[in-house]
Amino acid sequence: MRFAFEGARLERGEARWSYDLLLGVIATFEVRVGDRLLYREEMFPIVELCVALRQWRRDSLPRRQAFVFQSLESDEAGLVWIRPDDGGWRVGSIHQEYPELRRWSDDEIGRSLNDFVRSVDDWLSENTGSSVDDLR
Repeated sequence: MRFAFEGARLERGEARWSYDLLLGVIATFEVRVGDRLLYREEMFPIVELCVALRQWRRDSLPRRQAFVFQSLESDEAGLVWIRPDDGGWRVGSIHQEYPELRRWSDDEIGRSLNDFVRSVDDWLSENTGSSVDDLR
């Protein structure tokens, strides 16, 4: 399972406030399972998702609590979700392409999320001089 993005850009001109980075960095976001596309969304706030995932991993993953992403710019909760299921984790979206029943281990989820956050952080650093760690 892989979270990925392409075509990232800062939609709000320059980033003067953390809010500009949270909601202003958008990209085409995908969740892939092997070579299958589970979920794809254009103009997705990838930095906002990273900040939410980082907080969830620190506060809720050890307690096996679900992650349900709702962007500040969306009325819908669950654009991305990660739910505990029978000792593992299931990943999906309210807009997913197909029902994915596979379960991932804590390590698999951790690696996927680390890779995604690191790639967004690299983009932020190269293009804005900021870091996901700077944002709350």
